[in-house]
Amino acid sequence: MSDAFDPIAFASGEQRKATTPGHSAWVEANAGTGKTKVLTDRVTRLLLAGVRPERILCLTFTKAAAAEMRNRLASQLGRWAMADDAVLAEQVTRLINEPPQAEQKVLARRLFARVLDAPGGINILTIHAFCQALLKRFPLEAGVAPGFEVMDEAEATSLLRQAQDDQIEALAQPDAPEELSAALTTVAGRISIAEYAELMGKLLTERAWLLARLAGNDGLDRLRRRLAKQLGCDQPFETTPDEGSLRAAVTALAGGGKQDAERARRIAAWLDAPDRNAVLDDYAPAYFTDKGEVRKTLATKAVVKLMSDIDAVLRDEAERLGLAMNHARGSTLVELTVALLRLGLDITQRYGKAKQRRAVLDYDDLIVAPNLWGGFNLLRGGPALGIVGSYEQCAAKLDELIARGTDAFILAGTPHLEEAYRVGEEVLPLLGRKAETLLQAAE
Repeated sequence: MSDAFDPIAFASGEQRKATTPGHSAWVEANAGTGKTKVLTDRVTRLLLAGVRPERILCLTFTKAAAAEMRNRLASQLGRWAMADDAVLAEQVTRLINEPPQAEQKVLARRLFARVLDAPGGINILTIHAFCQALLKRFPLEAGVAPGFEVMDEAEATSLLRQAQDDQIEALAQPDAPEELSAALTTVAGRISIAEYAELMGKLLTERAWLLARLAGNDGLDRLRRRLAKQLGCDQPFETTPDEGSLRAAVTALAGGGKQDAERARRIAAWLDAPDRNAVLDDYAPAYFTDKGEVRKTLATKAVVKLMSDIDAVLRDEAERLGLAMNHARGSTLVELTVALLRLGLDITQRYGKAKQRRAVLDYDDLIVAPNLWGGFNLLRGGPALGIVGSYEQCAAKLDELIARGTDAFILAGTPHLEEAYRVGEEVLPLLGRKAETLLQAAE
């Protein structure tokens, strides 16, 4: 009869495998299952194997996780420095799964002091802190001010608010750029100051995209044309209502019930208005519900007896009016979008200049472009570009590069073997048709 399965012993064995210094390991587990312990044990075993503390780099997502790892490691090494031989031998045996040699016990006692004496100690950092350290080491290559500091979120918000105040003040002057003043006028009639500040903050997080694709009037003009074409408002919309039939319909509707009379009033007011666009909001309910759907009944039976084709006349006008209103809404949306982006570009430039004056960066400056990281150029020789993000984001970025004409890639990962498997199993199946064609050609 086989021995009963021991889940604790099994988990401990798997964790010990992941801590082995000679193995590349990928650990995936739920919260509270021991991932931090595994990482701490792996660092400890690296130190026991003779790796110098300053040669070890641990990256985490949060400051809290980095602090927790540092505390755990210091606590464990501190206990070893003070433990008697029996306790030390027991704890090291549990870690490496074999009794320690005499020299290993001596080394274990010295690790606490060795870590303290190492230049910089063990680097246990957040990803942002690591990128910041790289930029500080190579400021000229990265195009940033030497000795820069990274602002926290509160400082960045304050600097953005100052840039927005400066923009509003500058555009209120008589000599303000006409296009920017017109853009602010367009936006001011649609959104509040609080909404404007929120939108500008969101645009700043996409400033790499803004500056790369929309910088200058040419980029904004291209975007305007593309949006107008997508919304079907790139050409003037010319249409003429059948006024004779509509006036006949007004007469017939006036002889109907209460709803018919109200519809007659709306149509007549629009026909007689000097500026029909100004009364469009009162005219449209004659044909459309609050949800924008054409009303099921546009004339009662009593009115149909007075004008047999009234339903067809009103439905033709509803169709014409719907197309005209959609065209007008599309045109308004295009102009509002372009105005916001024009103001966003101005805010981006003002915000950037303010950071330069103070020699500071914000966290978004650590990103080269959406899903692209240029840090490999600082870590090794030769040109390299890192594609970062979820599997879907990485696949989308590769598709974008292929669409721009790239027909060959030299891919490398860190760690290489594990990344190669993940790209092959998770990213490549998500690529589009053009990528599939390239893959088939390569095979």
